[in-house]
Amino acid sequence: MEFLFHKFTQSYTDIRGYRGYRLLAIDGSDLHIATDRADTDTYFQSQANMKGYNLLHLNAAYDLCNRLYVDAIVQPRRLCNEGKALAAMVDRSPIQGKTIVIADRGYESYNNFAHMERKGWNYAFG
Repeated sequence: MEFLFHKFTQSYTDIRGYRGYRLLAIDGSDLHIATDRADTDTYFQSQANMKGYNLLHLNAAYDLCNRLYVDAIVQPRRLCNEGKALAAMVDRSPIQGKTIVIADRGYESYNNFAHMERKGWNYAFG
């Protein structure tokens, strides 16, 4: 599935930008999945007498000017690490040239600054 996702997004050739820059928005979201008590990496139960639930965490990179998701990483919610996900998406991205990454502070870290600077990308965290 991941192969098809990347193949599809890389096939998009009518690339637009803002004043010569690619604008990539990075954000995360929790996804409810089927309940499975045995999956301890995704299972949550707030109280013993309450029904539990399972969550995955989706980290997505979205090209704002082209209205296109360019990457995504799904992590078990208990093991999610937004900083690590951003570093992985930056490192494996085929995007070259002037790029600005826009993300919230959950993705902010000196390590991620270094990964983006190594690619020559700019960034803004809020």
